[in-house]
Amino acid sequence: MFLRKVLLFTLGLFFTFISSIYAAEMGGIHFLKNNALSFKVGPHIYGDSDYMDFWKVNEDDFMTGTGELAYERKISQKMSFELSLGFFRSSDIQKDVFFSGDSSDLTIKNLYLSPSAKYSIPISNSFVFYLGIGPDYYRTRKYHFYKYSAIHYEISETFNTFGLHGLIGIEYYIFKKPGSYGFYDAPVSLIFEYKYSWANIDDADKVLLDKINNFFSTTYSYSDLDVGGHLIFFGVRYHF
Repeated sequence: MFLRKVLLFTLGLFFTFISSIYAAEMGGIHFLKNNALSFKVGPHIYGDSDYMDFWKVNEDDFMTGTGELAYERKISQKMSFELSLGFFRSSDIQKDVFFSGDSSDLTIKNLYLSPSAKYSIPISNSFVFYLGIGPDYYRTRKYHFYKYSAIHYEISETFNTFGLHGLIGIEYYIFKKPGSYGFYDAPVSLIFEYKYSWANIDDADKVLLDKINNFFSTTYSYSDLDVGGHLIFFGVRYHF
């Protein structure tokens, strides 16, 4: 008898969940908009890489804010394509990197283009869960200044890098029928999104290390830099 009640309760929850999804898909006029524009902000955290370890970069100080603008177009009720443009900048200064009294001053600026194929699952009339994957293009500008006594190397480089990302997110519709509130007819949702990007620059410190190795007769090996990493976004999305 107890197992039967548990089974009936579980089936009831299951059919309630399925019904809520069906009602969300079929009854929500706000879900029928085919275009969306998103504004997102949040922290960027670099992933582990040889470059960060070799140059003793303080990852807490190197974490920075990110801004992203995205346009989304629905292909079907659950499938869509999103194109995102983002930017972030990070700086770090370290002392005693190789020798007592030397210093490393590093600044990295990233502009990236990130298209995603997305799959969305409405879980109620207000909430939508989504997943996405796609390629990345990073335009990286790196400024690295190294100083030791009277020796001063200033290296400025630009890299074009292709990578890959995956994302997961949830959005909550705060205005399903904005026209009834006196606004233009564009439903509005709040979003929370996590994205991880892999975008590796091989031998990112080659130019600087060649100078250091030649002058000091050292044999430091080149290191790779992952300019992707963790992106955590909070934002607003307008559907039209």
